[in-house]
Amino acid sequence: MVHPNPALTPVPRVSTGTAVDGSKLEYSAPRVLEAIQGELNLSLFEGDAHVLVSPWPDAYAGQRVTLVCRGSRNDGQGGESPHVLVLRDKSPISDNEATWGIANSIPRSYLDFLKDRSELEIEMSADGAQAFDTLKLTVVANVPELEIDTTPVLFTGSIFRCLEYPGVIPKRFITQRVPINGTPPFSYGSSAQDVATVEADGKVFLHGPGTAYITVSDQQGHSKGYSVTVISGPYVFSLLPGGTWHEVADAAEGGLFPLCEADSLSACFIDVWPEDEYYFTRYSGGPGEVQIVNLRTGERKNASIDADRFRGLGGPRRI
Repeated sequence: MVHPNPALTPVPRVSTGTAVDGSKLEYSAPRVLEAIQGELNLSLFEGDAHVLVSPWPDAYAGQRVTLVCRGSRNDGQGGESPHVLVLRDKSPISDNEATWGIANSIPRSYLDFLKDRSELEIEMSADGAQAFDTLKLTVVANVPELEIDTTPVLFTGSIFRCLEYPGVIPKRFITQRVPINGTPPFSYGSSAQDVATVEADGKVFLHGPGTAYITVSDQQGHSKGYSVTVISGPYVFSLLPGGTWHEVADAAEGGLFPLCEADSLSACFIDVWPEDEYYFTRYSGGPGEVQIVNLRTGERKNASIDADRFRGLGGPRRI
């Protein structure tokens, strides 16, 4: 048994000998030695924290007590969930504890999961005793600051769309940013899904013109982000019968495939014209078969799709 520091502990009850006026004893709230002015700053000490409960009126050996810590931990999605630790569960106290009060440790493994700036409550109860006051502390977590590159991203290239599937805009990879510091796991979000989306690994894909704000949050609920701006409109192509060049051009508001982008799309077809030709495609038969139309000459050719490469570009899935 480690006795509390006498300078921090009330005069003990005396179980034998001279009687002590019980009215001077109170049902005081537990105390945490490492707490300062209502804050428990985890960066100011190492290891466990230490809880003391001063002796209370009518305490006796064998009396059963319960001591519980109620805190909050981050749920990994910016919110919080209960984080409870039972230090004593109706356990009997010794004669020495009835005299001096009780002492327990709060393991560091519990403290390190408490959410920054959350409230930690420590509750004490004893069989047959009045209600004890509850200790309430603000936790200052010892966590690394969330850091990520917040430089704005500007994209001026081309985005492809399929005429027959207007709601399926092929995604185009632009960047991947992950935190260089913070408390994992991290979660990502986009303010404008029609402009840019972000996946669980931080990869950002573009879908249309506009500006989206990409956010990342860590386990402690801290968030940072950066903007992604797309200033070029989508370019449209066709895969199914009935899609004419005029319909494609109208859907693209007059836009054509830039030559620098034609290569990346034409690489998905096994049989194509030279890279310096504009074209669009139409579905013409069985799975994987298309008809390619030269946008300069109007010539038509049959071709087959390299399905794996086409999917890799983010094109429509129905091939």
